[in-house]
Amino acid sequence: MGSETRWEIIRALSTETRTIHELTELVDLSKGTVSVHVKQLEEAGLAASRFNVSDNGGVEKEISLAVDEITVDLRDI
Repeated sequence: MGSETRWEIIRALSTETRTIHELTELVDLSKGTVSVHVKQLEEAGLAASRFNVSDNGGVEKEISLAVDEITVDLRDI
């Protein structure tokens, strides 16, 4: 979790489920960059995603936190 961007994404997801598009606006990075960070969070078991059909018929990836709590051991930093 050595990335400030991943912490920003976690903070954004702590309040509600977000789409990749919403996260790109919140962290001011490209869709590709945000997707890489989300994938790393998913692989770590911290985030989960699902695909939804949007109002305009497109498919959106929605991301939510997969945990209720994160504990950081400062000795590992």
